[in-house]
Amino acid sequence: MPDRRDIAVIGLGTFGTALAREMSRMGDRVTGIDRDAQCVGAMDGEIDAVMQADATDAKVLNHAGIGNFDSVIVAIGDDMQSSLLTTLAVMQAGCTDVYVKAQTPEHARILKAMGVNNLLEPEASFALHLSQLLHNPHIVDFLNLGNGNYIATINAPSGTACSTVADLPLAKYNLACIGVDIGERILTGELATHALTISDRLILAGKRADLRRFALHG
Repeated sequence: MPDRRDIAVIGLGTFGTALAREMSRMGDRVTGIDRDAQCVGAMDGEIDAVMQADATDAKVLNHAGIGNFDSVIVAIGDDMQSSLLTTLAVMQAGCTDVYVKAQTPEHARILKAMGVNNLLEPEASFALHLSQLLHNPHIVDFLNLGNGNYIATINAPSGTACSTVADLPLAKYNLACIGVDIGERILTGELATHALTISDRLILAGKRADLRRFALHG
């Protein structure tokens, strides 16, 4: 895989703009496409290329060489019909790595029926993520690995007799420590002997319920 990938972001609203900027910041070659001149103008000079065009027109996309991009993100957020027509045109152009922002569950079902496997539901995903953090206030952040497995960042227990990672009752909660965030870097070795400080953050792997129990009582 090349170091720099060619990415097309279709739809330069709030989500598409943030995505395009971040992909560009990480070093990818990003082309933004939107039919709104103001949205296009706002991104001029911030990413590699911008184009004012109606992406529902297959001829326009073919002229833009959409089939040559490594990945295409359809980030149209306020017009389901345009999103569906654009997605169809992108797929017909031969793009195999396509991501589409789904506005509603119905939109997502239609996209799945069209054969889109990479669905983006940022509002729902953020709501679920935030609800987990609110439900588990001692957990700083977490990553869902699927199949009920999670990686979570949890503040090191305070006011306990535990002085090293080895002293923590992780086995009691069926958890594994895979790292310690000490601020300037993340330790992945010497974990058993690392002397914990109040500012350390444990990076733990396990089931969500076990992580919550440890965060509350560990």
